[in-house]
Amino acid sequence: MQEPEQSSEAATTGEQQGHLDVVSPPLVNSAAIGVGEIEPVASAELVRPEQLLSGMSSIISSEVLVDTVLRCIVTLVSVVVGRADGASVTLDRGGKLQTVASSNETVAQMDAAQYETGEGPCLDAARTGSAVHLDSVDDERRWPSFTSRAGLLGIRAVVSSPLSAHGIPAGALNIYSQSVGAFEARDLVLAQLFASEASLILSSSLSFASATGLTSRVQEALVARRVIAQAEGVIIEREGIAAEEAYTVIRRISITSGRTLRDEADVIVRSATTQTEAGDGRSGRDG
Repeated sequence: MQEPEQSSEAATTGEQQGHLDVVSPPLVNSAAIGVGEIEPVASAELVRPEQLLSGMSSIISSEVLVDTVLRCIVTLVSVVVGRADGASVTLDRGGKLQTVASSNETVAQMDAAQYETGEGPCLDAARTGSAVHLDSVDDERRWPSFTSRAGLLGIRAVVSSPLSAHGIPAGALNIYSQSVGAFEARDLVLAQLFASEASLILSSSLSFASATGLTSRVQEALVARRVIAQAEGVIIEREGIAAEEAYTVIRRISITSGRTLRDEADVIVRSATTQTEAGDGRSGRDG
């Protein structure tokens, strides 16, 4: 009983000092972030992030635990990745993107601004399944609302890595910095590593809880993404814009209408179908 008490004391001391023990390649004291119970080690023993995370992914069994472990990942990312000034995890829950873990209020506000405006690297990574790296936010031209808000919050560089569950896009791991050019090649590799492990955790939780209804939620997500893709096709054909811009248009309309992204996409598809049928009817009569 004596050793666990020492680990707890070490965790308290680590929190008071406000830092974790890190060496290169990055090693993290698991006790210092309060997760020693997941993979017991002596307080002075250092383990690699991937070892710690793989231990976590084997025990996740509920949404509460998922969020708890994702908060641990955010803590690790904030410490291990280069000049990161904060990190967050965005997840798609019930067809709505939300931040389930963030390291500070600035990061939470940066995420929220992207949800509100329907644009930004976080949304792009979550939608496309491709990583987004902004070396300088000031030079970004795709998302004017995002860059404006980022400037106000002092965000100068961003890395958003996609998350998935059983191959289905599920969100993004976002890393923010107040320094231009903050993230080097090594940091991008680490971001991908953390995102991969977080995806394993999400897949593990889905496998465990499939009998309680998560399987149907995955199926619903697949249907929703198919409808959204169809709506994008309608917007692309109608306005002659790229797929990425079409998605932004749909999200902005959904924010204005108060409907979910899937519901708004369904409205767009139905409207296009009705117009096509009406056109075919007129052609038939003219003939």
